[in-house]
Amino acid sequence: MNDTGFKQRLIGAAVLIALAVLFLPVILDGKKAQYFEENLIPEIPEDSQMAELAASLSESAITTTEEQITINETNTTGTDANKTALAYIVQVASFASEENAKQLVGRLKSQHLKAFVGRKKVSRDGQLLSRVLIGPMLNKTDAEKTLSKLESNKDFKASVVEFDPLKH
Repeated sequence: MNDTGFKQRLIGAAVLIALAVLFLPVILDGKKAQYFEENLIPEIPEDSQMAELAASLSESAITTTEEQITINETNTTGTDANKTALAYIVQVASFASEENAKQLVGRLKSQHLKAFVGRKKVSRDGQLLSRVLIGPMLNKTDAEKTLSKLESNKDFKASVVEFDPLKH
């Protein structure tokens, strides 16, 4: 009567013991060695053409680096005391009405300028003002060119300000 249940338990125990005999030595071995049948790194070629190619590539890399240094020295991007690059914006106007500021931004964008309303409002005479800004620009000379373009219209008395993403 319980003969079939006993046989199933006996077969299950035999299977578990067989699996343990097969896998426990592999798991408890402790060796993590990797074996490769062949070396995947190719040998260094002793070809004269390869040596010439390597020499020409290293010379062109040095020339490129010198050109980059020259370009970086002519760049007029400012740096602060922490040696981080600064950006500049042009502060165009401040309005008590945010709607007026948005209208001016629309006018400036129609002139292909990157205008926006500053995120932080400034307080002047107890009144919160929305600032209209143009930029940011990496070079102060670009910001000054934009400023001179705005001053030629004589509509605004704008100024160049260092850009701080947390304040503007």
